[in-house]
Amino acid sequence: MNPIPTPPTKVLIATVIKDEIWGPLQTLLEEQGILVDRLPKGLAELDGLGSEDLCKRLAGFQVIIIRSDKVNRRIIDAAADTGLFIRAGVGTDTIDTTYATKMNKLVENTPGRNANAVAELVFAHLFNIYRHVHHADRTTRDGFFLKSKYVGREIMGKRLAILGLGSIGILVAQKAKGLGMEVGAYDPYQRDEVFQTQEVKRLSLEECFTYDVVTLHMNLTDETRGIVTEELLCRMPLGGALINAARAEVVDREGLCCALEKRKDLRCAFDVFHEGDLPKEQEAVPLVKEIIRRFPQQVASVTPHLGASTLEANEHALAGAGEQALRYLKEGAILNAVNYVHISKEGQGFMDLAKSAGSFAAGLMDGGIPDALEITFAGTIKERDYLPISGSVITGMLQAWHETITPVNAKMFAEERGVKISIAHDPHLGSYANQIGIMFRKQEASCYIEASLFGNTGHLTQMLGIPLLYNPCGNHLVIKHSNVPGVIALVADYLAANRINVESLVNTGVNGTALSLYNLSRKLSEEEVKHIHQSLQNKGVHLCRSFGV
Repeated sequence: MNPIPTPPTKVLIATVIKDEIWGPLQTLLEEQGILVDRLPKGLAELDGLGSEDLCKRLAGFQVIIIRSDKVNRRIIDAAADTGLFIRAGVGTDTIDTTYATKMNKLVENTPGRNANAVAELVFAHLFNIYRHVHHADRTTRDGFFLKSKYVGREIMGKRLAILGLGSIGILVAQKAKGLGMEVGAYDPYQRDEVFQTQEVKRLSLEECFTYDVVTLHMNLTDETRGIVTEELLCRMPLGGALINAARAEVVDREGLCCALEKRKDLRCAFDVFHEGDLPKEQEAVPLVKEIIRRFPQQVASVTPHLGASTLEANEHALAGAGEQALRYLKEGAILNAVNYVHISKEGQGFMDLAKSAGSFAAGLMDGGIPDALEITFAGTIKERDYLPISGSVITGMLQAWHETITPVNAKMFAEERGVKISIAHDPHLGSYANQIGIMFRKQEASCYIEASLFGNTGHLTQMLGIPLLYNPCGNHLVIKHSNVPGVIALVADYLAANRINVESLVNTGVNGTALSLYNLSRKLSEEEVKHIHQSLQNKGVHLCRSFGV
């Protein structure tokens, strides 16, 4: 009796790809016995197919690799044999990851492969800002030789501030120093060693906008959305320039227009647009056209999201996707996954609590990547769930600035940045049926909290040495102070005067020290926190922080 033949292993390259990239990628996979097929026009060429024909076209592929192609529910449902979608690039917003997860499909990306391409484009924009290349080219082509009009400035000796010192930001810093620029950066989640190794000055957000040029390289998160405001832009020195090759929403759009209106000397360049600005490739954008019309000399250059659009970046990203596909098919390896984690049914309830507790601990420490992180477990939490729950703790700590972090890759992400992580069982931890302890160490400072799950509700049960019961979700104001009268009244008066509602309040003390925790209708600004701190100077305040979880 003949054995039933094993179906061939197949990968579909479902994106537009140049022949010089397709050849090596095809060879890489076929040399390992993997069949490779290709959609020359990407997934878009399947748009006209009915459901039955679509299912036939996608049948038999265990892995589908895309670039910026849309993987929606229709594609996911039709790809019945596909276990892994790989985005050859960083952002996975073109994939319905939530639905893919529901349908038990893995989603991976290939971070870091396009960093150099983006970094180089920054300097294309910078040279254009300082030497008027775009405007001078257009007027010269029109027959006007306006040499005296386009007197430029030299880059050497200028100061460049980088918002986000990740893989792209580091490359920008290296290239800027090669041009003789002075470089500083704002990234509270990057370690001091990186700043020192790269010889980049650590700056506050406000300090960045005292530099000649500000370039943006941060992920879009709740914390970074609209972080570049009119006030910050108006602080820039004469002739200041802003370059955005990250995410459009990092800049407050109305604030940008107001700053350009007030400061005719400011210049800017964009490679990114707000969602909806570009409904179709090649289509004119009313909003962008309006900004250019209003500020034609200040908007130095605009490019249609070309950051990763180089032959080399495409080659590197697709090569990385091919390598990940190969490892998945041959070894079952899951690399750079954004939606996958092994955890028991009982352990699932602790994931949200762990993430919230991790975010809360980071808020108490004013953000940043720790030097060391110790996570301990006790009670009914199963040992096999320690790793994914720990991943959720780390995700909560770091996700405010790194949108691609998930419980799958969080531990690896932290360890690559030098964080020493300890995960252990401690039978003497706390007195509840289940307990998670988190010790966050950064330089000489440390912060310790404990959390427990009561039914389906998670609470912090100990913080900074003081027992309590407090919900870690929401917007918080945390004050550690001497256990003396008047603190709550002073804070309540200030909050009421500024129309900030207190959703809940916990106040508890031990041995002359008290913790006051306010769950508020919104997070307080730095100025508001500073005002409260100063008003409590005679109350022995050791800590005053506001943050959201």
